[in-house]
Amino acid sequence: MKRIIILGLSLLMTLFIACEDKKDDAAVEESTVITVTTENVNDRSFYYNLTIEAEDTNTWHVSLQNIDAGGGYYMPSIVLNNSVMVTIDNSVNFDELEEIPSNDQWSTDISIVAYGGDNEVLNYDQTNHTISVSNDNILIYIPTTHQVFKLHFDEYSDGILLFQFDEMTQ
Repeated sequence: MKRIIILGLSLLMTLFIACEDKKDDAAVEESTVITVTTENVNDRSFYYNLTIEAEDTNTWHVSLQNIDAGGGYYMPSIVLNNSVMVTIDNSVNFDELEEIPSNDQWSTDISIVAYGGDNEVLNYDQTNHTISVSNDNILIYIPTTHQVFKLHFDEYSDGILLFQFDEMTQ
């Protein structure tokens, strides 16, 4: 009788563990993080549409451009289309970011991520003449489609920017 009980419990434990593994696999498959490598901003500006997940110069949301920093100098900068709203959320890492901000947290001041903004993505160090990338999580709300995207800019090198994004759902 003891053997039957032990065997039964062992089978139940095996089933339980197998079901948990399938849940973890499903969660991994649901991830839709997209990584984008821009064109070289020194050759031309790069415009990206988050909803169609493609480069698009007409209906773009995020752009990498060289902007006039004064005195004939141009700096690479993230520029957001004025049709979007933005907020910064550094409460968790990019991968763990799941909560969509409340309506009062969104701003129409899209310049905060641009060169010279409070949360500029690309920061030029005049001492070392290098460009560093902010670790901020940028959230973008597109009012026309009611979509929210989280973005993280990972690396900038010689005019090329690498970033990742994912659509957030409620």
